[in-house]
Amino acid sequence: MKIPFQPLPDGEPKLDVPQFLFRLKHDPGFAPLMQRHYEAALALPAGPDTEDMQRSAKAALKTLKHHQGAWHAMQALKRCVDLKEQPGLSREELLTQMAALASEAIDHLLDVDEPERSR
Repeated sequence: MKIPFQPLPDGEPKLDVPQFLFRLKHDPGFAPLMQRHYEAALALPAGPDTEDMQRSAKAALKTLKHHQGAWHAMQALKRCVDLKEQPGLSREELLTQMAALASEAIDHLLDVDEPERSR
Protein backbone atom coordinates (compact mmCIF):
# COMPACT_ATOMS: atom_id res chain seq x y z
CA MET A 1 0.00 0.00 0.00
CA LYS A 2 1.47 3.33 -1.07
CA ILE A 3 2.24 5.76 1.73
CA PRO A 4 0.67 9.19 1.10
CA PHE A 5 2.76 12.35 1.47
CA GLN A 6 1.69 14.51 4.41
CA PRO A 7 2.65 18.11 3.51
CA LEU A 8 2.43 19.21 7.15
CA PRO A 9 3.38 17.40 10.35
CA ASP A 10 0.62 15.99 12.56
CA GLY A 11 -1.07 18.66 14.62
CA GLU A 12 -0.32 21.50 12.22
CA PRO A 13 -3.34 23.35 10.79
CA LYS A 14 -3.89 23.28 7.04
CA LEU A 15 -2.25 26.26 5.33
CA ASP A 16 -2.53 27.76 1.89
CA VAL A 17 0.65 28.99 0.18
CA PRO A 18 0.49 32.62 1.44
CA GLN A 19 -0.10 31.40 5.01
CA PHE A 20 2.77 28.92 4.68
CA LEU A 21 5.15 31.63 3.44
CA PHE A 22 3.99 33.99 6.20
CA ARG A 23 4.82 31.37 8.83
CA LEU A 24 8.24 30.77 7.25
CA LYS A 25 9.05 34.47 7.59
CA HIS A 26 7.52 35.17 10.98
CA ASP A 27 7.69 31.92 12.97
CA PRO A 28 11.36 31.08 13.62
CA GLY A 29 10.63 27.47 14.57
CA PHE A 30 8.46 26.67 11.56
CA ALA A 31 11.15 26.22 8.89
CA PRO A 32 13.23 23.77 10.98
CA LEU A 33 10.03 21.87 11.84
CA MET A 34 9.14 21.54 8.18
CA GLN A 35 12.68 20.57 7.20
CA ARG A 36 12.72 17.79 9.83
CA HIS A 37 9.31 16.61 8.61
CA TYR A 38 10.45 16.37 4.98
CA GLU A 39 13.78 14.78 5.88
CA ALA A 40 11.97 12.16 8.00
CA ALA A 41 9.90 11.21 4.95
CA LEU A 42 13.09 10.91 2.90
CA ALA A 43 14.69 8.72 5.57
CA LEU A 44 12.14 5.95 5.08
CA PRO A 45 13.44 2.95 3.14
CA ALA A 46 13.04 3.34 -0.61
CA GLY A 47 10.53 1.05 -2.22
CA PRO A 48 7.38 0.96 -4.31
CA ASP A 49 5.25 2.01 -1.32
CA THR A 50 7.37 5.07 -0.54
CA GLU A 51 8.40 6.14 -4.05
CA ASP A 52 5.64 8.75 -4.59
CA MET A 53 5.88 10.05 -1.04
CA GLN A 54 9.65 10.48 -1.24
CA ARG A 55 9.39 12.22 -4.61
CA SER A 56 6.92 14.69 -3.10
CA ALA A 57 9.01 15.15 0.07
CA LYS A 58 12.13 15.80 -2.03
CA ALA A 59 10.29 18.45 -4.05
CA ALA A 60 8.86 20.02 -0.87
CA LEU A 61 12.31 20.15 0.75
CA LYS A 62 13.79 21.76 -2.35
CA THR A 63 11.00 24.36 -2.39
CA LEU A 64 11.46 25.04 1.32
CA LYS A 65 15.19 25.56 0.85
CA HIS A 66 14.47 27.82 -2.14
CA HIS A 67 12.21 30.11 -0.09
CA GLN A 68 14.47 30.06 2.95
CA GLY A 69 17.56 30.76 0.84
CA ALA A 70 15.92 33.73 -0.85
CA TRP A 71 14.63 35.15 2.43
CA HIS A 72 17.95 34.76 4.27
CA ALA A 73 19.84 36.27 1.33
CA MET A 74 17.56 39.31 1.34
CA GLN A 75 18.00 39.71 5.10
CA ALA A 76 21.80 39.65 4.73
CA LEU A 77 21.64 42.24 1.94
CA LYS A 78 19.34 44.47 4.02
CA ARG A 79 21.83 44.29 6.90
CA CYS A 80 24.53 45.22 4.40
CA VAL A 81 22.62 48.35 3.34
CA ASP A 82 21.88 49.21 6.98
CA LEU A 83 25.62 49.22 7.73
CA LYS A 84 25.98 52.43 5.73
CA GLU A 85 23.85 54.19 8.35
CA GLN A 86 25.87 52.85 11.29
CA PRO A 87 27.98 55.64 12.81
CA GLY A 88 31.57 55.15 13.82
CA LEU A 89 32.62 52.59 11.22
CA SER A 90 35.73 53.34 9.27
CA ARG A 91 35.59 52.84 5.51
CA GLU A 92 37.75 49.72 5.88
CA GLU A 93 35.50 48.24 8.60
CA LEU A 94 32.41 49.06 6.55
CA LEU A 95 33.78 47.36 3.44
CA THR A 96 34.94 44.31 5.42
CA GLN A 97 31.54 43.84 7.06
CA MET A 98 29.71 44.47 3.78
CA ALA A 99 31.86 41.88 2.02
CA ALA A 100 31.12 39.33 4.77
CA LEU A 101 27.37 39.96 4.49
CA ALA A 102 27.50 39.76 0.69
CA SER A 103 29.33 36.44 0.99
CA GLU A 104 26.65 35.20 3.42
CA ALA A 105 23.94 36.23 0.95
CA ILE A 106 25.69 34.35 -1.85
CA ASP A 107 25.85 31.22 0.31
CA HIS A 108 22.10 31.42 0.93
CA LEU A 109 21.43 31.97 -2.77
CA LEU A 110 22.92 28.57 -3.58
CA ASP A 111 19.61 27.06 -2.41
CA VAL A 112 17.57 29.38 -4.64
CA ASP A 113 16.42 28.09 -8.02
CA GLU A 114 16.77 29.99 -11.27
CA PRO A 115 15.63 32.49 -12.46
CA GLU A 116 15.23 33.96 -8.95
CA ARG A 117 18.88 33.26 -8.12
CA SER A 118 20.13 35.45 -10.96
CA ARG A 119 17.54 38.14 -10.31
